[in-house]
Amino acid sequence: MLGRFIALVPQRTCARLDRLAADCVETFETFRAPLDEDEMEQRLRCSLTPRQCQLLDRWGYPYVLDEFRFHLTLSDPLPAEILGWAQASIDRELSGDIAATLEIDAIALLRQPNGMAPFSVVETCPLGSRRGVV
Repeated sequence: MLGRFIALVPQRTCARLDRLAADCVETFETFRAPLDEDEMEQRLRCSLTPRQCQLLDRWGYPYVLDEFRFHLTLSDPLPAEILGWAQASIDRELSGDIAATLEIDAIALLRQPNGMAPFSVVETCPLGSRRGVV
């Protein structure tokens, strides 16, 4: 559980995965649209730490670099009354550490029309000929 979301999260950190994420943030920074005032206000209402506020100001998102935690979101925010049931259902179906078997062979460019709308895929870019980059 990540708040009210269900997500797949590795049991332990993976330095190679964290480095890939940081490289993407730093390399593609120049392509990021700046946050408008409404987006900034929405983010600042989320009880961010001082470090997360610094990251938001610099990179446009508070959960990057040392605040990043790899996850694959599986749901929208769920009502409190079904969180336990949803967690138990996922736990029954999945076991083990996803980082141990994760293969990343492409990066997708996504667009988010405003800071909180659903993402849409613009393009998927393969990562060379090697499989299992992470």
